[in-house]
Amino acid sequence: MSTIRTVERAIQIIQVISQHPSGIGINALAAELALAKSTVSRLVATLEQHDVVQRTELGKYAIGNAPIQWVSQRSYSDVLSVRALPVLQHIAAETGEACTLCVLDGNNVLYLQQMQSQQDIQVRDWTGAQLPLHVTSAGKVLLAYASKTHLDDYLSNPITAYTKHTVTDSAMLNAQLASIRQQGYSYVSQEHAEGIVGIAVPVYNKRNIVIAALCIYGPEFRFDKTTIEATVALMKEQAEKLVG
Repeated sequence: MSTIRTVERAIQIIQVISQHPSGIGINALAAELALAKSTVSRLVATLEQHDVVQRTELGKYAIGNAPIQWVSQRSYSDVLSVRALPVLQHIAAETGEACTLCVLDGNNVLYLQQMQSQQDIQVRDWTGAQLPLHVTSAGKVLLAYASKTHLDDYLSNPITAYTKHTVTDSAMLNAQLASIRQQGYSYVSQEHAEGIVGIAVPVYNKRNIVIAALCIYGPEFRFDKTTIEATVALMKEQAEKLVG
């Protein structure tokens, strides 16, 4: 196997594993990539040695700590992560819901930091995970304010449905993004997981460029119209504290 081919396959493996936050097994990974199990197993073992991927308790593989550390070394992400802690703590305390700081990572949203809810019914901690931009409130905010080239490219590709509520029509998604830019926030209901809703607002830098998104999410039954309006106001207020 040539060096270039090995690198290409390793990258493909990382990309597939990143799409399975709960982990994916060697057999499923090999099948999805149409590669020999022995080849995948050998490459995954090497990636595991460098903490690029890690084995879960169920024997599957998920993204390891190394990529997260690489991302956190970016100056703006590092500064934002630190600055966001009191903001996330305040939002979580005021709303009782989980809240996150997210950034754009290609065609995915990357969860940099999360403050968990103290409710009996909680959502999982997504810190370090990636999801496609079109299925989450934070992802839609980041896509809405992405460059026109990035947006056009995203809309020109197939849009995968995660639930029956996922918007997969490019024209409809584009209209939603225009609405997000107009109202300054995103509300997504059950597009990534049944029963879960999210609200996100953009975070700007001093040049008025969107560099991140603040997101809050939880069970749908805890978000009525009044709650949504109050949450949006709170998050916009807190997002201004992250301008830097």
